Amino acid sequence: MKRFHILVLTLFFALAACTPGSSDIDNTGTGDAGGSDTEQTTPGDGTDDGGSEGEGTEGGENGDGTGEDGESGSEGGEGGENGDGTEGGEGGEETPLFDIVEPERTVGYDSDLLIFTIICTDNNAISGTVDEKYEDWLSFDGVRRDEIHLWVSSNRGTKSRTGEAVVADSVTGKSITIRITQLCEQERDILLTPSSFGDIPSRGGTFDLTLEANIGHEYLYVLYDGSVSEPDWCYIYTSDSSVSATGMCVDNKILVVLPNLTAESRSVTVTYRCPKYDLTTELVITQSGYTSDGEQTQLHYTTTDGKIIDDGVFDVPVLSNVYSEGKGVITFDGTLRSILSFSSMKLESVTIPDHVEELGSAVFANAENLKKVVIGSGVKEFGDSIFWGAGLGTDLEVELNSNVGIGVFDDSFVTKLTIGSNVTEIGEEAFYRCSYIEKITFSEGLKRIGKRAFRGSCFFYKLPNSLEVIGDEAFYYCDNLIAVSIGNNTSCQIKEIGALAFYDTSITTLVCYATTPPKYGDYALYKYNEQTQTHEPIATCPIFVPEASWNKYKSATGWKAHANMTSIITAELEDGMKDWK
Repeated sequence: MKRFHILVLTLFFALAACTPGSSDIDNTGTGDAGGSDTEQTTPGDGTDDGGSEGEGTEGGENGDGTGEDGESGSEGGEGGENGDGTEGGEGGEETPLFDIVEPERTVGYDSDLLIFTIICTDNNAISGTVDEKYEDWLSFDGVRRDEIHLWVSSNRGTKSRTGEAVVADSVTGKSITIRITQLCEQERDILLTPSSFGDIPSRGGTFDLTLEANIGHEYLYVLYDGSVSEPDWCYIYTSDSSVSATGMCVDNKILVVLPNLTAESRSVTVTYRCPKYDLTTELVITQSGYTSDGEQTQLHYTTTDGKIIDDGVFDVPVLSNVYSEGKGVITFDGTLRSILSFSSMKLESVTIPDHVEELGSAVFANAENLKKVVIGSGVKEFGDSIFWGAGLGTDLEVELNSNVGIGVFDDSFVTKLTIGSNVTEIGEEAFYRCSYIEKITFSEGLKRIGKRAFRGSCFFYKLPNSLEVIGDEAFYYCDNLIAVSIGNNTSCQIKEIGALAFYDTSITTLVCYATTPPKYGDYALYKYNEQTQTHEPIATCPIFVPEASWNKYKSATGWKAHANMTSIITAELEDGMKDWK
C-alpha cells in the first residue's frame, strides 16, 4: 500500500510538469518558442526574447495563451512590457499620418473646383461628407491621388457664406473639417490706393499705385476725363499682379508723369468702371506748372550738324535755346534737380551741372555721335544703363565726378573713363559689363572699389594712394589685365583686398606700396587649374612690395602663398611703370 501511494504521487507530479499553465512558466513574456522553465521566471521581462528576437510566432503558446503578438516580433522590441505577451511586436510601428494642407480657404463668388492636398497612408481609406445644409452649393467631388476635390457653385446672394466638409481616414480613425468661405457677387468692389495724386511737381516722376478688384479684367474699362485716349503727359502700367487672401486681384501699378514744360498746371481724372456690376472708382492726378525763381544755370552741348535742338528735348523746362559759334547753349532754371533723358541722337558733348541730383535711366540712349560727357559732382541717383547704345560711332570719353553704383554704365561704348576727385566709392558692378573701356584714370580721394566693379578690356590699373578697400571679385575675369599698381608711394592706405579680387586674370605684375600687408581675401590672386580642378596661385605674377616690408609679406596670411614670387620695388620698375597707359 505504501508503494501504491508513492506511485500515485509520482504520476501526479509527472502529469503536473507536462500541463500548460504550469507555475514554472506561467509568468514568462512572449518567450523563446514556448520559453524555458529554468530561465523565463521573471514577471514582465519579455524584452530579452519576446519580439526583439523575431521568434514571437510561437510566443502565443506562452502565458495565458491568448497572444497573437509574436507575429510581428521582428518589429516589436518592447512587446513584453505587460508580461502577458498581448502587446508584443507593435512597439516599433509608427502611427499612420493623416492631415490636410490649408483646410481653410476664402474664394470668390464664381463656381469653382477647389483642390486640397492631403497627407495619408492609404487614399482608398479617405471619405468625405458635406452636411445637408451646405449641399445646395458645396459638394464632395472625390479623391484624386493625394488631393481632395470639392466643388462650389456661384454665390448670387447678398451675403458671404461659409460651409464645411468633413474628411475622414478609416486607417487612423481621424477626421478633419475643411472650412470654405465664399464671397457674394454683390460684395464685389474696385479699390484704388491712393485715390489721388495732387501737387505733383513740374519735374514729374514715377509713383506707386495699387488697384484691387474682385471682378475679371474683361469687365473693367478705363477712361481719362471721359475719353478712352490716354493723355500724352502721364500713363499707368502694371508692374505685377497677385491674388489676395480674400480672393481679390491685386495689380501693383506705376504712374509715370512727364515734366510740365509750361507755366499752367494740369490734371486728369482716371476712372475705372465696371458697368456689369455698376462699380466705379476714380484717381485724380494734378501736376503743378513750371515757375522760375530767377536763378539760371547753363547746360552746354554741341551737335554734329550745327542745328538748333528743339525745345523740350531734355524733358525739363527750357528757358532759352540758342546756337552760335559751334556751341549750343540750353539754359535751365536753377532749381532743376533731375534730367530724365536727352532725346536727340545728334548730341556730341554734354556737361551736366553740379547741382543736378538725378540722371534718368538710359538718359543718353542711342546718342551714337556722343564723344564726351562730364557728369557733375551732385548726382546722387543714377538710372540704369545711362549710356545705353551711346558712343557707338565714336571713342566716348566720360568724366565722372559722382559716386556710381550697380548697372549704371551697362550696355555702353565708353572707351575712356576719368574718375574725378569727388568720387569716394565705385559701387557694385558699376563697370562690370563695360567691355570697351581701354583706359581708366583714377584720382586721389577714391576709398573703395565695390564687388565686381570692373570687367572691361583695360590692360593697366594705377590705383590711388587713398584707396582702402578692393572688394570681392573687383577685377574678376578681366581677361586683358596685365598689371596693377596699388598706390604710388609708401603713403598707400590699402587695408583689404577682397576674395577673388584678381581671380583668373592675365595679370603678370602686381605692385603694392602698402608698408603693412593688407588683408588678403580667399583666392585673391589665384587661377583655376582645369587639369587638376584646383585653385592655384598665379605663378606668372610677381608681386613687388616696399623693401622694408618684404619679409612681412612673405609670412603674412594669404600673401605667403606667393612668397617665392615676392620681390622688392626698384627704381627700374617704377621707371617702367610710367609707360602703363
